[in-house]
Amino acid sequence: MPDMPKKPKNIKKEGSYRYHRITREPLPGDDDLEAQYRRAYEINQELEQEKVPGRTVRALIGAWQASPEFSELANSTQIDYRRHASIIGLLIGDRLVTEIKRPALVVLRNKYAKTPRKADKIITVASLLFNHALDLEWVEYNPARDVAKYNKSKPYPSWPPHVLKDFLEVAPERLCIAVEGLYAIGSRVHEFVAHTWPSQNDQKLRYQPGKRGKEVALPLDDEHVAAVLEKAPKVSTVIFTTAQNKPWTVSNLQHSITRWLKKAGYTGYSAHGLRHTRGDHFAEDGVTTRESMSWFGHRTERMALHYSENADREAMAESVSRKSRRRDSGKVVPFSGTKQKQ
Repeated sequence: MPDMPKKPKNIKKEGSYRYHRITREPLPGDDDLEAQYRRAYEINQELEQEKVPGRTVRALIGAWQASPEFSELANSTQIDYRRHASIIGLLIGDRLVTEIKRPALVVLRNKYAKTPRKADKIITVASLLFNHALDLEWVEYNPARDVAKYNKSKPYPSWPPHVLKDFLEVAPERLCIAVEGLYAIGSRVHEFVAHTWPSQNDQKLRYQPGKRGKEVALPLDDEHVAAVLEKAPKVSTVIFTTAQNKPWTVSNLQHSITRWLKKAGYTGYSAHGLRHTRGDHFAEDGVTTRESMSWFGHRTERMALHYSENADREAMAESVSRKSRRRDSGKVVPFSGTKQKQ
């Protein structure tokens, strides 16, 4: 902020003249000093408008969490975002949003370099925060947009067959059933732990993905779904339970899977990765994008494609060939750029 020049004292302006307040004697005008003062005053006014009281990072967090967009997120997502937003608020909450530049967020990311996934999630939440600040017209750009993340690979890799096989050989029975269920049903973990047994008259496993998703209805005669439901003991209204016959919680299931994966000699895989595994296998089996959306409850084709990006392309090509042969019923029709003669 520039230093304000001192305004001439004991000067009173009446029309275009200046008078001494006590003697009332006319004083010579100083146009240069007056212009300098006016310019500095205007600059200070502009800067004060940028620093609107209350527009701190902490206030932005509160405004974002009170927004309709935040309330439409799944409960587990809200909890996750609140946890990481609280870290941001603790470290830079008192600073004005206009003061936060890219280097400040790089320093914030580097503070958690020993836990790359946590550092990346903080940057993700910071980007969402400043996107909301853009909507509120508190800032003119998002300083978190170009901050690089540590983990540039796929965060939820699919489980190769040997990883799943080795896990099932060492893990407890109820955890094995849960893992097979995560793969067969393909729902998100927070949705999976809430699945209840279908009614006798309903041949579908139904659930609501998130708050805005359409109901998913999975056929019980699917070979993978049928197999895992047959293994699961009916000791509760909830399908998948622990050895104590209590429903799994999200954290308990996730941590149990990670712990037993380590005992099997593997790291880097997660419960959510089983959903990606099912998506990859769908693509390899020739399931269309729209069909995949109906199974997983995706709202967009882009998200459905994201869940099949690791599919084996050779297997997908073979599936296309099998479908083509079935459609042609064994009749091979040569392609020609001209119309065939009758």
